Amino acid sequence: MTGKIKLLLFLLLSVFMSITAWWAWDRGHIPGNPRAISTAAMQPALLRHLMTVPRGQHGGCLAPELAYPRPEIQGQEGIGQRPIPGQFAVTLLVQARIPEQQGRERQLAQMSYLARQGFFAEAEATVLTDAGPRAARQYMLTWKGYAEGGPQHYGAPCFRIGEPAFEAIEALEKQPQRLAGIEAWSVTYRTGVRGVPGWAASDEARALFPGLKSRTEAARGKALLLRGDTGWISQAEARLQLLDPREGAAAVAARHVEELRERSTAPTLDLAAARAALEEHVAGAAWARHRDAACLPMRLLRGGDERGAAVRDNEFSITYYDLPRTTRPAYSRGFMVTTLHALHALEAAGLARSRPSGPGEVVFGRVKVKASRGVRYSISPEALEALGVGRGNPCLPAGKLKVEVLAVRSTGPGLAQVAARGKVSDTPAWALRVAEHLPALKAVLAEGVPVSGQLVHSAQGWRFAALIPHYPELQSQSVPPPLRRLLPQTEAAHPVVSSH
Repeated sequence: MTGKIKLLLFLLLSVFMSITAWWAWDRGHIPGNPRAISTAAMQPALLRHLMTVPRGQHGGCLAPELAYPRPEIQGQEGIGQRPIPGQFAVTLLVQARIPEQQGRERQLAQMSYLARQGFFAEAEATVLTDAGPRAARQYMLTWKGYAEGGPQHYGAPCFRIGEPAFEAIEALEKQPQRLAGIEAWSVTYRTGVRGVPGWAASDEARALFPGLKSRTEAARGKALLLRGDTGWISQAEARLQLLDPREGAAAVAARHVEELRERSTAPTLDLAAARAALEEHVAGAAWARHRDAACLPMRLLRGGDERGAAVRDNEFSITYYDLPRTTRPAYSRGFMVTTLHALHALEAAGLARSRPSGPGEVVFGRVKVKASRGVRYSISPEALEALGVGRGNPCLPAGKLKVEVLAVRSTGPGLAQVAARGKVSDTPAWALRVAEHLPALKAVLAEGVPVSGQLVHSAQGWRFAALIPHYPELQSQSVPPPLRRLLPQTEAAHPVVSSH
C-alpha cells in the first residue's frame, strides 16, 4: 500500500506541477510565450493597433482661434493665403464690432502670446474701412513658427504641443464573446504626451487656449486584442488575416503585419539622420530632373476675355475689358486682376507689351456683355519659351533651389515629417526685374520656399517618400496702378473692409 500511495502522490504532484507550469506559461510568468495573458506579451500587438488608429485631439498641434470673428484682412497683396512662411498674414482691427469685441480681444491675446514665442512677427497696422482708417495689428508667420508647427495646407498655422506616447497597460478583461472563433480580450491602456514645449506648459498659455491642459495630460483608451495561434493580434490584423475572403488576402495581411512590426521597432528620426536622408534624396535623378530648379507657377489664360481672337491673330495675347462689379462675377474679377499683375511685371522686364483696347464683347456662360474699353497684352516669344508656355504648367524660373531641413516631427512609429526651407540662388537678371513688380516672386527670392517632406523607415533605413516645395500662389485684389486709368470700373469693384 505504501508504494501505491507514494506513486499516487507522485502522480498527483506531477499533475499539479504540470498545471502550475502551464498556468505560469499561460500567464507569462515563464518568459517566451507569445500567447501569454500578460501585459508584456500583449503590448507589441497593442502598439501595432495604436499605429492604425487616429490620434484624436490628444497632443498634436494647437492653432489660434481665428475663425470668428474673421480677420479683416487675410493674406498679402499679390500672394495667396496659406499657413506657411511668406504666404500667411492676418490683420485684425483692434476694435471690432461690439458683439465681436470679446472674441477679438481673445484673438489678439493669443496671437501676441505666440508672437512673443517667435512664431509670428507682430506689427502695428492701419486698415482702410468704410468709416475711414482704423488701428489694427498684423501677424505674419515666421520660419521658427513653421519649424514648430510643420507643414499644413489650409487654415491657420498649428503649433506642436507634444506627441502622444504609450505609457502602460492598466487592465485586462476577457470578453464573453469570441471573435471569429478566437479568444478576445479588452485592454485598457494609458497614454501621455511627450515633448510638451515650455510655451504650451505655461499657466498663461493654458488660460489663453481652452482645452490645452487636457490635451497635454495623460489619457486612457481601450482596444480589443485577439489571442491567435502564434501570438496576440490586433482587430485590424485579424480582419485582414481571418475575415477577408479575397484571393491573396493572407499574403497581403502577412506583409501588412510585417510592415507594422518593422515600423514599431524603428529608431527615432533625429535632425542629423533627416539631413543625411535629404542629401541622398536630392542626389537622385528624379529630384535633379524636376525639383532642383526653383520655378514660380504662373497661370496665363490665352486670350483672356477674347480667347478666340488670340488664336485667330496667331499671337499669344491676353485682353481684359473694363466692367462694373454688377456685371463681372467675383471669381472672374479675381483671376483677371491677378493675371494683370503678372502681365504688368513681365512688361516691366521687357517681356510683354500692353496697349489700350477698343470696344468688345465678353461672354459669361450664356450671357454676352458689351464693354467700351480694356487693355491688351502681347507676350514675347522669348518670354513664352522661358515660362514654358505650351509645355505643361507654365512657371517663371527663379534660380537654383537648395533645401535645408529645419525640424523633424514623428507622425507615428516608422513615419516622420520634416519642415524644410529652400533657398534660391543664381536668379536670372530678367527674373530679378520681374520680381520688382511681382510680390510672390520677390518673397521667393527674399524668404525662400517652404518645403515639406514625408519619410518612411524600412530595412534600408530612413528614406524620403515625398519632398515637395510650396511656391506662393499669385493672388491680387486691386488693379495694378498704371492700369487704373484704363480700368476704372474694375478698380472701383475692389472690396473695402466694413466696420459696421
